[in-house]
Parts: sequence; C-alpha cells; structure tokens
Amino acid sequence: MSIDNMKLSPREVVETECDRYNFETPGKIQSHGAMLVLHEPSLNIVQLSQNTQTILGIDHKQMVNQPISAFLDAASADRFQKSTSSTDFSMINPLRLEFKSGKSCDAMLIRHDGFLIAEIEPVRHDVSNADTYQMAAMQAMERIQGAVFPEQLIEVATNEIRELTDFDRVMYYKFDEEYNGQVVAEATVRNADSFMGLHFPASDIPHRVRQLYMNTKCRYLPDLNDTQIPLFPEINPVTRRPLDMTMLILRSVAPTHIEYMRNLGINSSMSFRIVKDGKMIGMFACHHYSGRFVPYVNRLVAEQVVEMFVAMLDQLDDDSVHINRLKGHKDKAISFLQNNQMQDAGNALLSMVNADGVAIAKNGNLTLAGYTPTEGEVKALLSVVSNPSYNILYQEDTSGLLATSRLTSVFEGAERIKYAASGLIAIPISRSQNDFILWFRPERVLAATWAGNPDQALEVDEKTMKVSPRKSFAAWQKSVENTSESWKSYEIQMATELRNALI
Repeated sequence: MSIDNMKLSPREVVETECDRYNFETPGKIQSHGAMLVLHEPSLNIVQLSQNTQTILGIDHKQMVNQPISAFLDAASADRFQKSTSSTDFSMINPLRLEFKSGKSCDAMLIRHDGFLIAEIEPVRHDVSNADTYQMAAMQAMERIQGAVFPEQLIEVATNEIRELTDFDRVMYYKFDEEYNGQVVAEATVRNADSFMGLHFPASDIPHRVRQLYMNTKCRYLPDLNDTQIPLFPEINPVTRRPLDMTMLILRSVAPTHIEYMRNLGINSSMSFRIVKDGKMIGMFACHHYSGRFVPYVNRLVAEQVVEMFVAMLDQLDDDSVHINRLKGHKDKAISFLQNNQMQDAGNALLSMVNADGVAIAKNGNLTLAGYTPTEGEVKALLSVVSNPSYNILYQEDTSGLLATSRLTSVFEGAERIKYAASGLIAIPISRSQNDFILWFRPERVLAATWAGNPDQALEVDEKTMKVSPRKSFAAWQKSVENTSESWKSYEIQMATELRNALI
C-alpha cells in the first residue's frame, strides 16, 4: 500500500471486538461475593445481585426495595448507618457486617454512579489470617526497601508478592510505549511453566481494558469456572439504564478474558497495575492453576506492598536528571519557534528528544532537519495525523500526543518510510489542525521471543467475525522489524511540555 493511502492498521479489530462487550455495564458480578445498590439517604436496596441467598442467606426478591437495616443485626445496622457519613471509605473498608440470617460478611463501600454500593464477601475463617498476613507484608516491605536499583527492586518485589499471596506464578509484566508487554521478572512454584523474558502483544490488553485497570488497584478473579451472577432488576429502576460497574471489585469477567486465561491453563488470577505519571507502565500478574480464594483484607495488604514498590520505583527510576539535562534544549526550541527560526528550532528539537530527524509544520510551511522521510512522505504522514476522523493523537492523551516505536502498528503503509520513521512522536503546536512537530527514529531490527506467534495473537471466525485469543503460548522466535529504539518516558515528557508551552 502506498504511503499516500495510509489508514489505521488491523489492530483496530481488537478495539472493535472490545466495543461489542459492555465492560463498564456488564450487568453481572463474580459469584464469590454479592452486591447491594443502595439509594441514599433511605438506604433502600434498589438493585442487587441474584446470589444473596448463597452469600447472605436471604433471597434477593425479599431484599429489593427494602432498607438494608432490615437484614442486619442492631449493631451492624448502626455501624453501617454511621459509615455512610464518610467521604473516604478507604479508611473504613472492609466493614464487618452480621446479617440476621447468621451470615458474617465483609462489605466494601463505594459511591459510584449516583448510588452507595456495598460489595459483600463472606468471612471465611479457614482462610482469614489477617494478622499473620499483615506481619508477612511488613517483612516483605522491609526487603523491598533494601533494593538499590530498579531491576533489583522488580525482582525482589516479584518474589515477595509470590511468597505473600502463594499463587503458583507471579510475573512483573513491563509495557513498552506501544503497550506490548515483556515478562522481566518471575517467581514460580516448582514445575510451573516459565514465561520469563517472553513478549506479549498489545492486543492481549486492549485500550478499554487498560482504562478499566486504571480505575482499580487490584483485579481479582478467584475461579474462572464459576457462574457469573446477573443483577436484579437488570435495568436500574432509578436511572432506567444499566448500572455503571467501572469501579467495582466484583465486576464480571469478559468471555474473551476467560478464554484467554483458560488457554494459558490458569483458573485464578490477581493483578496489580503499576502507574507512573498517569500512565500504566506495567503490572504484577499472579496466576494459579486451580481456584484460589483470597480474602479482601489480604488483598488490601498486598496492595500496600505494591504501593511501597511503586514509591521505591519512583525513587530509583527518577527521570529528573534527564529532564533537567534536556530542559535547556526545550527552552531554546520554544524561543526559536516563536521567532520563526526554523532551522535552529529543528536542531534544538533533535537534541530535546534524542531523535534522528524532525519535521516542523507551521503556518503552511514544512521544515525538515536531520534524517527524515522525503518531503512528500512527510506531507502524506501529516495528512493522516491531522485527519480528525482518525483521531490518532488523542486516543491516549486528550491534549494530543502520539508516541510509537512501531509506526506500522498505527498506520498501514508505513513500511515505506521505516528507513527513517519506524519511530514517531507527534504533537500539535497550535489550535490549528495543520501545525505539528514530528520526531523520527529509523528502523532497528531486533530478535525477540514471544508467548505464541504475535502475528496470530487473535483468531477471527470468518463466518461470525468473532475474535478469540490465541490457543498457543509456546515460545515463538521472531525478528522484530519495523521497530525503532523505544522512546524514553522523559523524552515523551519533554515533547508533552513543549506542546503545553506552545498551545
């Protein structure tokens, strides 16, 4: 395909398939807990899961449209009523509740979608060892604090989280700027399969799924064989629409993810997302070959260990030294651009993000510096970047930024310019649709081992167009072509700061 006919690549098929599933409003929860949707201030139950008989010992049809206090013992009813005055439930959760049915449960409270929502899990005394778990977590945090460089920190934390959670496998999964992942640390029980060093394509965790991960620190799936439980009534009677479950712990699991995990041979999982500067940079993924119940309080303690890890990672992987070094180039670039000294601006921009080439499109003029595609090829690329129907710059950053080390994964036809532009950072520099700066890096061919064939990461049924995850995760050797050296986080930050200063 000619570069003049660039269009979005087939990876958009993944996002299209995601659009078919209501991640935010699935209308179901996982079966290890129950959910009550309460209308304030009456605290009447307006919607609930249909498994309250199993979890709470009370039929769901008896509970709907009734105040929650009608089903709690006096002390729990008073405790629940007082808790509703809180504006920060993290200081209260989990709230121990005793139901009149004799069931003892932990409730996690959240205000969301205009309601007070109680996510309730039964207290299981056979696995509730909160004091022991807290002590083990404190010891784990002490060992994590002893790390002196990022790679050591990641390795220590991965081992500590496996010891703490007792999952069969714990991996640290690190994202590149395209959200392809690589397992850079792993701890397993004896004889467990190893994924250490393997790469996973970005389609394994699509954009909408990453957005959901950003809303919850921990995603826990105790048993993928369990039946998922519908809400009653299906449509919320107050809002007259499905309940938004984006922030909820018990939110049900997408069928494609269940299939994906089964293909891995996994039956239970728990994951903790790692966020830096508002962007998801990795995750701890815990896998178990059988079902595994982890009480909420234990998961909360594990979250605290992960928070300690993030704080340490920020300290050990501080970009401030690089940012201070590059800031002078950014300030020069701003001055040159404002005074229309384009060639000088080009040289400063190259140094600012360590790029091989740069293109400045401003006021109808195009300036090239360094090693770039031809002027015609750059103009063709600009026509796609500036096309609002593609919305390329605003998918991950609402103010406008695209950073990729694999341009062919964004645009079909980009193979024609990989000699100079396998990597691209693009930003708008005015409120006009025609003023941009593009930084380029050339192709660098690398060898990598993938978890399954990355070219067959998804299987598409030609009759139904249903997209399914791959069935094989066997190591697959493949040279990585059409890829540049990755952009560092501080280089992307420099581009972001420049954009903010110019717009």
